[in-house]
Amino acid sequence: MEEGLEDIKVGNTDKVAKRIAALLGADIFEVKPAKDYPHGYKACCDAARIELRGKDMPLYVGDIDVSPYEVVIVGYPIWYGTYPRCFAKFLFDHDLSKKIVLPFSTHEGSGLGKSMKDLAVDLPLSDLRGGLAIQGCKAEQSDASIKAWLRKNRLL
Repeated sequence: MEEGLEDIKVGNTDKVAKRIAALLGADIFEVKPAKDYPHGYKACCDAARIELRGKDMPLYVGDIDVSPYEVVIVGYPIWYGTYPRCFAKFLFDHDLSKKIVLPFSTHEGSGLGKSMKDLAVDLPLSDLRGGLAIQGCKAEQSDASIKAWLRKNRLL
């Protein structure tokens, strides 16, 4: 294992998503890549960079019918300034037009990056609302920020 890299059992985005789902009693779906990324930090970053530059759309496993939802909360880690390409594939495959879309990201210093601009391009017919950025190392202490964001969007 690379120095400073621990074996993560539950990712930061997953932690925040579960907090949101618990507060709202909401359904949850994880966009999980069909092919695992390399375990090492550098190798994983290299793979993500190649996907982003090539505008690849890696497959994901499972699916969810988004048609019954008026509000869809989407969460993703920030990779190279935006969301992973596997998540872009999910957006491409699902009709979120005319839905309220509330994005959140986990990051280690880049906030939402350029993901809001990318979402505006990928979801031109959605009602895209202000996003929430949670620093990954603070995911477990993010309840106050999450609640304030949900209140601002009239979900709590």
